[in-house]
Amino acid sequence: MIRVVELFSGIGAQNAALRMSGLEYEIVAVSEIDEKAYKAYCALNDECPPNFGDITKVERLPKCDLVTFSAPCTDISNAGLKKGMEEGSGTRTSLIFEVARVIENTPERERPTYCLGENVPDIVNKKNLKHFMRFVQRMSNLGYSCRYSLLNAKDFGIPQNRKRCFMIFSRIGMTEFPKGWALDKCLEDVLEEKVDAKYYLSQKAIDGLIFRKKRQEANGNGFGFKPLTPKDIAHTITTGEGYRSNSSYILEIAKTSFDSDRVGQVGVIIIDGESYSIRHLTPRECFRLFGFTEEQIDRVFSLVIGKKNISNCTLYKIAGNSIVVPVLSEIFKTMYGKQSPTLFDF
Repeated sequence: MIRVVELFSGIGAQNAALRMSGLEYEIVAVSEIDEKAYKAYCALNDECPPNFGDITKVERLPKCDLVTFSAPCTDISNAGLKKGMEEGSGTRTSLIFEVARVIENTPERERPTYCLGENVPDIVNKKNLKHFMRFVQRMSNLGYSCRYSLLNAKDFGIPQNRKRCFMIFSRIGMTEFPKGWALDKCLEDVLEEKVDAKYYLSQKAIDGLIFRKKRQEANGNGFGFKPLTPKDIAHTITTGEGYRSNSSYILEIAKTSFDSDRVGQVGVIIIDGESYSIRHLTPRECFRLFGFTEEQIDRVFSLVIGKKNISNCTLYKIAGNSIVVPVLSEIFKTMYGKQSPTLFDF
C-alpha cells in the first residue's frame, strides 16, 4: 500500500491517476488552500482526505511513501506575472521551496521514498533554472536524486497540446519517464453533441478578434487567435479558457437555430464561402481534455457552493489548474514497476 500526501493538491488529479494506474494506495492527507478546489477534490475522487490547508502553515509531513506537488505557476508561465520563483521572494511559485522545508522538518525515517512534481516548462528556462536547481540541491541534501522531463498530453492519448515539466525525486535510484504513444484522437472525440448558444461568440466578439489579429500581424507580432476544427487537437487549456486570445475556439458549420433565446447573438465567419460559428469549449469538454471520467465530472458538476451550483467560471479555473490524468498515471506505473500501459478511452 502506497501512502500518499498531495501538496498543492488542486482537484486531485494525482489521486485520480493513482486509481487509473491500478496501484494500491491511500491518500494520507492533502494540502490545498483553495476551498472550492478542495470541495471539487472530494467530489471528484469520492473521498475527503484531511486537508492541511496553507502549505506555509504545515510543519512536517505525516509518515508517507510518496509526496506529489504542483506549486502555482503564476509567476513563471508565459501567461503569468513573470515575478519569478526565487527562494524567499514571496511569489506564489516560490512556494515550491516549502516542499523542501516540510520534508526537512520530517524525521528521516518517515520521509517519503518518492516525490513527484509538476509545473510549466518555464520552470527550467534560462531565467528560472538557477532557482530550480537550488530547489534540487535542497532535495539532494535530503538524499534525493532528481530527474525531470517535459511530457506532452498529446503523447498520452489526450488531444491537447499541453507540455509540462515533471520531476521525480527518489531516495532509491532513478526511474525512466514513460515514452507515450501515437495519438489516435482529436477534439471530435471530446466535444459534446449539443451545446447551448451561450458558448458561441457574438458577431462583435468575432469581428474584434479578427481585427486584433490583423493589426498584430501588420505590426509583425504574433497573435494567439486561431480557431480549431473538430479534427484538430486543443491548445493548452488555461484557467481562463474561452476568454483569452489563445483559447481553444472551435469552428462549427453555422446552425440556423438553437434551443436558446440567444440565437440572435451568435456570430458568423465566412471561410471559403461557407458560414461558420465559433464557440468556446464547454467546462465538460475541458475536464475531458484532462482525462477525467464522466462519473468524476458529473460529481464535480453537481457541487453546490454557497447555496449555488458551482459556476462555469470556477469549473474553467479548477480544470485549467489541474494535471492531465493519463500522463500522471503512466508516470506512477513506471515508478512502481507496473508496466503494459493502457490507452485511455473517453
